[in-house]
Amino acid sequence: CTIELVRRVKGLAPHKHILLGGPACVTPEYRRIFTDNIPDLVDGYALGEGEQLLCDVIEALRSGVEDLTRVPGVLCHRDGEDLPVERRRRLDPLDRVPFPGYEDFDLSRYPGDELIVEWSRGCIGSCTFCKGKMIDGRYRSHSARAIFDSLQRYVDELGIRRFTVCDPVLDGDTDVLAELCQLVIDAGLEIEWRGEAIPHAGLTAELMRDMRRAGCFELQLGLESGSDKVLELMNKRRLFSVDEAAQVVRDCHEAGIRTALFIIIGFPGEGEAEFEETYRFVEENADSIDELKSINSLHIITDTPVHVRADRYNLCLPEVDYHYRWTTADGENTIE
Repeated sequence: CTIELVRRVKGLAPHKHILLGGPACVTPEYRRIFTDNIPDLVDGYALGEGEQLLCDVIEALRSGVEDLTRVPGVLCHRDGEDLPVERRRRLDPLDRVPFPGYEDFDLSRYPGDELIVEWSRGCIGSCTFCKGKMIDGRYRSHSARAIFDSLQRYVDELGIRRFTVCDPVLDGDTDVLAELCQLVIDAGLEIEWRGEAIPHAGLTAELMRDMRRAGCFELQLGLESGSDKVLELMNKRRLFSVDEAAQVVRDCHEAGIRTALFIIIGFPGEGEAEFEETYRFVEENADSIDELKSINSLHIITDTPVHVRADRYNLCLPEVDYHYRWTTADGENTIE
C-alpha cells in the first residue's frame, strides 16, 4: 500500500519530497522492499524517532537544501547504495514530545471508543528474539504528571475513557506507574486501560491493586517460557524467574486484572523437558490465567541476536524463509 501511495503522489506531483520512517526502515534488509521497487521515488528514510527530524527536514527544504543527507537521521539511497548518515540522538526527556491532541480529527468517523496511547519508548529488556531495543533504544518514560494530564484531556475534550497502551513494556519504571495510579485515583478519573508488561518482581501485589483502582483492566504478560533454562537462553532470566512470574500472574488475577500470556514454543535449546515445564506452569496457574494470547513457535526476526549469532544457538538457517524454516543442527528442533 505504501509503495502504491508513493507512486500515485509522485505521479500527480513529481516535485513533492517523499520521506519514509518507522520500523520498516530500520535496517537495509527491511528497506529492501522500497529500494528494490521504488528506489528513485523515495528521497530519504528517517532512522529513529521522527518528530524533530520531520521538522528539521521541512525547514531544510524551505531554506533550499535539496541534499537531505545534511539532516541528521536521514538516510538516502542512491545508485543502489546507502549514503553515509549522521545518527540522531534519541529524544530525552520524553516529555519533550507532546501527546497528540487529535484536534483535526473527526473521531466519529473512526469505529470504537478506545484510543491507543504511548507512555514510554524503548525497553528494559534485551530479549534475544526481539528487535525492540534496536528500534526504540533504551527505556524512556513520560512523567506520571504528563501522562495523567493527557488522559484528563482525552476524557474532557474527546470523551474517551478507554485506552490501550502500545508500549513494549508498561512496567519499565514502576515508580512512574505507581505515581500515575495515585494521580488517577486522587482525581477520581474514571478510565479503563490495558497494556503489555514484564512479569518481574517489581510488579507487586500492592501496585497491581492500585493499578486496578486506577482503571487497569488487563495485563498482557510476556512470559514466553515456564522454564528458567529457556528464559536464560532468551536473556529474560535477568528480568524475572519462573517463580516470580507465577506470583505476578496470581497477584494480577487476585487484584481483579485480566491476565493474558505470550508464550514461545521451540526456542533453540528447549527440549521436551523444558516444554513440559511451560505446560506445567500453565496447568498449575490456570485458575489465574484468563487468556493464552499467543502460543507461537519462534519466528527469527532479521538482525536480532538470535539471527546474528545463529551459530551460538546451533541454528541452521536456509536462504529462503529462514524466519520460520530454521532448524537446529542436532535435529532436535525442527518445524514439525
